[in-house]
Amino acid sequence: MAGPVKWFRKHRKPAFAILTIFTMFAFVFIPILLDRIPQRGDQANAVVVSTTRYGRLRESDIRSLAHERYIVHALFQNIAQVLMQKRVQGEAIQSALAFMGSDPTSERAVVETWLMAQRAEELGLRVNDDAIYAFLNEVTEGKVPGDQIEQRLRILQTSEQILIHALGREILAMRLREMFGLGLPGMPPAQRYDYYLRLNRQAKIEALPVAVDKFVDQVPDPAEEELGAFFEKYKDRVYSPDSPEPGFREPHRVDVQYFKAQRESFVDPKEVSEEAIRKFYEQNKKNYLEQELPELPKLTPGKQEAPKNIPDKAEGAKPQAAKPEGTKTEGAKPEGTKTEGAKPGAKEKGGGSAVPSKSPFRLVSYEEKAPKAEPSQPKLEPPAAKPAPAKPEAATAKPAAAAGAAAKPEAAAAKPAEAKKGEPKYIPLDKVRSEIRARLADDLAEQKVRSVLTALQARMSVYQRQWVDYKARAKTRGDSATPPPELDFAAMAKEKGVKAFRTGLVAAFQMQGMDIGKSVARDTSFVNVIYGAWPEHRPVLSQDTPGDSYLSWKVAEDPEHSLSWEDAGVRGRVLRKWKEIQARDLAAKEAERLAAAARQSSKSLKDLAAPQKDLTVVSPEPFTWMTFGAFPSAWVYGQPPMLSNVKGVEAGGVEFMRDVFRLRPGETGLAWNQPKTAVYVVRLVQYTPPDSDLWTRFLNTPAEAYLGVARYDWSAMFQTWKDDLETQAGLKWHRAAAKERGGEEE
Repeated sequence: MAGPVKWFRKHRKPAFAILTIFTMFAFVFIPILLDRIPQRGDQANAVVVSTTRYGRLRESDIRSLAHERYIVHALFQNIAQVLMQKRVQGEAIQSALAFMGSDPTSERAVVETWLMAQRAEELGLRVNDDAIYAFLNEVTEGKVPGDQIEQRLRILQTSEQILIHALGREILAMRLREMFGLGLPGMPPAQRYDYYLRLNRQAKIEALPVAVDKFVDQVPDPAEEELGAFFEKYKDRVYSPDSPEPGFREPHRVDVQYFKAQRESFVDPKEVSEEAIRKFYEQNKKNYLEQELPELPKLTPGKQEAPKNIPDKAEGAKPQAAKPEGTKTEGAKPEGTKTEGAKPGAKEKGGGSAVPSKSPFRLVSYEEKAPKAEPSQPKLEPPAAKPAPAKPEAATAKPAAAAGAAAKPEAAAAKPAEAKKGEPKYIPLDKVRSEIRARLADDLAEQKVRSVLTALQARMSVYQRQWVDYKARAKTRGDSATPPPELDFAAMAKEKGVKAFRTGLVAAFQMQGMDIGKSVARDTSFVNVIYGAWPEHRPVLSQDTPGDSYLSWKVAEDPEHSLSWEDAGVRGRVLRKWKEIQARDLAAKEAERLAAAARQSSKSLKDLAAPQKDLTVVSPEPFTWMTFGAFPSAWVYGQPPMLSNVKGVEAGGVEFMRDVFRLRPGETGLAWNQPKTAVYVVRLVQYTPPDSDLWTRFLNTPAEAYLGVARYDWSAMFQTWKDDLETQAGLKWHRAAAKERGGEEE
């Protein structure tokens, strides 16, 4: 050790010079070199999204935002369930859930919400704690206690601070979207009438399809360079059967194995005993009151003015005051609305500082009933109950002075009224026995189905644990790990009286056409669940609208991926699609030739096409542009209208409807279907009802009944607005957005 020390003392000046130069080099160049060398931590936490105005988001930021949004969505779902159990409509919470969308924790949705919140803050919007508590009051409608929200947070294993922070971001994004939507309802009468017509004007047509496939062989092959460029243009676009644009990227495919329990196969009315029917009837007798049935038509919107007459006691003796029952029923509604609306407001004004509380959620108002508002109702009841007997007294006063005998029939007539009022009459059991039997049989079937699926799910869960253990061993042992033996779904289904199916690897649009694809799981579409980050071999329960239940799991999947030009069959697919697009012009020319012939002839399309055996004319039943389906008032319950299904027209689409309803009666024109696989020669026979009737009905129809049609136009405008937000922010994705859901399972 003495050697180096002695050398350093002897040459300390040049040594210090060398050390100084090395230190300068380290401070200047080493950080640059380190930045150029990718670190393992940086790769795991790389930048996902960058903007020129609001900074950037890394992988950890995306995961954190997704987790916080998951917490908010889970809380909203819980609030919605509580309100449903309390038979509260919950418009505010349903609106909040609709804003979050069907896949609230997808990366696209998370980044979009973050961007809107950033833009809202830039515009000067602020959300403090009082605003957040007021929002909670609004969505809970004063029906969810604070301790229940706290309990939900404990289940979600999160804190109030995280929820408050996440709610603030959601509220900012919601308010910004509301600001965008403020101008949308302000539309001129002509546009409103157009939306009304889309739901109420029916078109009777003749349609002659001209398929594009018939002309594909007439298209010559393109040059190889042109075909290659065509593939490069669309190779990263996912194929969709409803899109006119080509796509050569393979969609995400999933293989699902499932049991189907048809409710009707478990229903057996013979299992319902007479004793059970009588017991149900006695326990629910209040639902079978005879006197309530005739009163239902009285509760019409036209009687909303009745409460105005209630406070006027002078009118209580008038004959018009014989409407007390309607006024009493309608008077209760404003009272309930006042109670629920006033409580949150009162809390909101003074609750922030006046109520010391361990938890901020103590500020959320909670009132099952409004005891303070109830005394006002008994005050209204005497004028509502007494005018009825007052009418006979006034009538009997004059006959009593003339003849006492004339008063007796009226007195006798009053007795049955008092007896009817004191002793309610019920619908006899014999008249409702079959209805009760069917209901109880349906309940028994539900219990059977639940029992069967629970037993099957238990066996599937055992297999799931074995599968998870196998996957863990496979990572360490490799090929030496042995998978568990597969379950025999067919034998299990036969044993339990259900049916077993397997879909094979199918895309989401294919799954949507299957029975299980129409079911709902975990408060959302089964397709959204199974094509999300749902693990393999984890059971999931779902149910469809008819009441059939499904128990399924994902057994295999093929992620979305791009193809290579060298892959087998790719060139043939690309060539076929290129020719189909070129053949559209040939199909359009042929359709125009047929349309011209139809315009020059007085014959119908059916008679005109009769000599040509290769032409088929369809004459569907009259249809509207859009429809609510079997539920004409579905928009009142939040369900938007949909495009009408025209029998004989495959995948009609918006463009088809627009072209059809542009025609005048007797005119002939062309209309393409949505994927542009066929062009239709359309002759409009007539519109119904007459325009004069439609206009009269329009003037007497509230806007809420038809403005749901505008939803599609608003969606297009909203998408344009979002795209503009991203452009202004300079948003850039540094990798493709993952479609898997974030967050945690409950």
